[in-house]
Amino acid sequence: TMGCDALNHITSCQGWALLFRRVHRALSSGGIFVFDVNSPRRLLVDLNFPEVIVKEGVTYLYCGLSPKVQSGLVRRRMLMQVFAEGDGAFSRHLALIEQIAFPKERIFHLLDEAGFSRRKLLRPAKAMIDSHIFMKNRWFFVCRK
Repeated sequence: TMGCDALNHITSCQGWALLFRRVHRALSSGGIFVFDVNSPRRLLVDLNFPEVIVKEGVTYLYCGLSPKVQSGLVRRRMLMQVFAEGDGAFSRHLALIEQIAFPKERIFHLLDEAGFSRRKLLRPAKAMIDSHIFMKNRWFFVCRK
């Protein structure tokens, strides 16, 4: 499995292709690879507005910079601040992160090139999508070797 849009942080098409080939090679016959990614819409639309996630002991503030679109590929950098509570004090951590997102068809093509003969897109229940802001405009793939 590869969750929490980790794949979007690999910022080249070659990197995605290499990862898919290595996962395919590592799986036994009939093995399953499950992953999720942010869709281009998530990077283009959702991240136009700051997101705040509050959890026990930690708060994230996330804000997208101007996206770049080329041949269906969306590239976007985001400013992130994380406030963490520990030992009775708060600490602040800053990061500049980058993500890319491909259209579904391109992802299916990369999976085909890697050798996955059976792959499908899962449609989560609406209640799951509505449960958390990070679930919005995210795709879930299941691939079998």
